[in-house]
Amino acid sequence: MVRRRITHAVTLVLLLALVVAGVVLAGMVQRGELEIKFGFPKAAAPVVSCPAETLDYPANKKVAVNVYNAGSLEGMATKVAAELKKRGYVVKAVANRTTEYSAPVVVVSGAAGHASAFNLQRNVAGSEYVQDGRKDASVDFIVTNTYTTLVEAPKVDQTPGRLSCPRLQPTTAPPSAKPTP
Repeated sequence: MVRRRITHAVTLVLLLALVVAGVVLAGMVQRGELEIKFGFPKAAAPVVSCPAETLDYPANKKVAVNVYNAGSLEGMATKVAAELKKRGYVVKAVANRTTEYSAPVVVVSGAAGHASAFNLQRNVAGSEYVQDGRKDASVDFIVTNTYTTLVEAPKVDQTPGRLSCPRLQPTTAPPSAKPTP
């Protein structure tokens, strides 16, 4: 009888220790102090950077654009698409979409669409560029809740320049000024 009580006591103490250890480990995982990995490690995400090349302003008729509404105002993508068509852009798709960015407009393209994205960025003050992996020169023009209007057509700056992506680092450092003697 004594042996049975000792066995039960030891078993209960071990179970209690296991429960306490489980609660402590769960808390550490939840706070991010401990990371438990199962399976094979995932490949590292590619480093996202801002293109640093100087781009010429292409003609509006050469820019293919998809217009998306990521804001809460219904019909905004259709309204903006109509404005872009008036300026000579080739509007492909008009739909709804979500975005994590808060700029008035998020301009998204692949490497082939840098010049087209540059053109569209010049038409909206405060827009932000994001590059994705697409192969064609099409550009997504994502309108958010903070969008107000396009820059007036005669006031659009058409001089060469760079894409604006304030959250990203440039792929190469801009050329430094030569020191004066």
